[in-house]
Amino acid sequence: MKPSKKNGLAARMMAAGLTAGLTAGLTAAGAAHADTPDSALTPGLYGQMLIGGAKGHSANYDSGTSLSVGWGLGYRFTPELGAELFLRGLDFDISPFASNRTEPYPERHAGVALTGSLPVNSLFNLTGRLGVGRTTLKRDNGEDRSRTNASLGAGAALQLGSHMALTAGYERYTGINVNVWNVGWELRY
Repeated sequence: MKPSKKNGLAARMMAAGLTAGLTAGLTAAGAAHADTPDSALTPGLYGQMLIGGAKGHSANYDSGTSLSVGWGLGYRFTPELGAELFLRGLDFDISPFASNRTEPYPERHAGVALTGSLPVNSLFNLTGRLGVGRTTLKRDNGEDRSRTNASLGAGAALQLGSHMALTAGYERYTGINVNVWNVGWELRY
């Protein structure tokens, strides 16, 4: 059973509050480490946690923005180039007035992406990604299925020393007509 619109709004508001708190805390932590001289990206393993909003276009699910939570685990080969395994939740609510309730809707996307980073200065990087993955498509009345599709994205990262960054970005999932805006936290090992 899907949550009501009222519960969905409360969850979105809570997520926005958590994101604001996380951003403020990480910004304060970054300010404490601002004197760290080496904030350049170094090759190695990194992990990401993301939260944002997914917006899609279909007659079968609500056209508003739904909560999207995601993670990524990657390896940076050079300061400019890396690869990442990722998962994004898309969590659309089925419209109670949908004409064809057996039509599938996107639930989550898991894939692999080639990532790039272009330093603007010692604090900011522009980022990009090109990936491919499987989108799980749910049905209200019927069997679930999955579809392979490409994803691409662009964003920016605020470096908080050599081991941490705040990120913001946009991702587009082709074939399922979904856009995702997110903010996140990257931790490098």
